[in-house]
Amino acid sequence: MVYTNRVLTTKDEKEWNSLIDGSCGCDVYYSCGYNKIYEQSYGKDIDDAFNGEAFMFVYGDENDYVLIPFMKRKIDLPYIENSDFYDLISVYGYNGPIVKCSNQSKKEDLIEESMASLNKYCLKNNIVSGFVRFHPMTDNYLDFKDHVNLIDERDVVYVDLTKSLDEILMSMKKKTRNQIRKAEKSGIQVYKSKDMRDLESFVDLYLGRMRAVNTGKKYFFPFEFYKNTMDFLGDDASLFIAKYDGKVIAGSFFIHRNDYAHYHFSGSDKDYWTLSPANLILWEAFKYLKEKGVKRLHLGAGNSPGDSLYHFKYGFSDDRGMFRGAGIIFNQEVYGKFVDLRRNYCKENNIEFNDKFFPAYKGYFSAGDYDKSYRLKKSTS
Repeated sequence: MVYTNRVLTTKDEKEWNSLIDGSCGCDVYYSCGYNKIYEQSYGKDIDDAFNGEAFMFVYGDENDYVLIPFMKRKIDLPYIENSDFYDLISVYGYNGPIVKCSNQSKKEDLIEESMASLNKYCLKNNIVSGFVRFHPMTDNYLDFKDHVNLIDERDVVYVDLTKSLDEILMSMKKKTRNQIRKAEKSGIQVYKSKDMRDLESFVDLYLGRMRAVNTGKKYFFPFEFYKNTMDFLGDDASLFIAKYDGKVIAGSFFIHRNDYAHYHFSGSDKDYWTLSPANLILWEAFKYLKEKGVKRLHLGAGNSPGDSLYHFKYGFSDDRGMFRGAGIIFNQEVYGKFVDLRRNYCKENNIEFNDKFFPAYKGYFSAGDYDKSYRLKKSTS
């Protein structure tokens, strides 16, 4: 069996989506349209965590293959002059590798060869490191646990939509059920919308909430970002709007493809929180997504462990998944050199140096905040 590697870009949308839809575990986070949103709408003026060029690394043949989507980012830092080097990260959300193998006895060889091929490709193309965000609903980390050093980042909440609506309702916390009933009785109208006026209202609410909680700049997307989410994803994106007395008081974006859906963005007017419009939106989304055949709705986690957002999501379900990540060093020599340059830069500018983040040559959030004892110290070569 002779396997080869190739790279697809967002210009290869038909082939890209055909490959992922033919694989077990396909999700909207893998789709060409989703990756294209960040490629075209997420610039360095926001943040460079997920800014870059989207591509999918493919290794195998027409029947058996490994797919890994990435954002390719140029390493552009004040202490690294005239760099012609890059690093990789999974797009915002969760994906990681997909493996399709008809012969299970050959699966491990396919995976091992794909990782070696990826390492060779990255060395050839001046790619220093990469960070993979594994999917918490599919447990795709299991196929790669012997090839990377995994980091358990946080647990996430999901809703099992294969249950009946009565079972879903009764599995919620009593407070959450009561809030849904209260919202239904209040006269709030919830509907799915593609109207640009509703999208504009939602964006205003979402950005207002981000300002209120003083979140990082990487969440202040331009309006184009939300519009592209609707345009590029098409039927894979659903905007739910809640109105009260003719006024938009809350909205939520859900993205979905095949078996999985995600509670992507949400915003609401604080003056109407006592009516619990966000609870009612989720309940109506459960019904809609269940009817579409979605099996799991991923609600995510909070902004920090145990915060109010996490407890809000926890009220809807006791089901948990685990988000795992892994950093990969492709070029140990250059990686070490860049870390030393940052260390010297910090010393010269009286900045505290730590290697808490991956990659360690960046001194801010780019892939995840992890304890350094879990840092990856080996290459895949």
